[in-house]
Amino acid sequence: RTELKDRKTIDRAKGLLMQRQGLSEQAAYEKLRKTAMDKGLKLVDVAQRMLDVMDLLG
Repeated sequence: RTELKDRKTIDRAKGLLMQRQGLSEQAAYEKLRKTAMDKGLKLVDVAQRMLDVMDLLG
């Protein structure tokens, strides 16, 4: 993965959180970051998993 692709993935996930949960951009980023830290995952991996689940749910 490239850094640009990772950034786009994170931005898409932030956008979904902002839209669906009414969060600010900063709050959405912090939520993704906290989840990544809690799960011991990279931020981009949490973002990608979230996007994958949203695609499944429609």
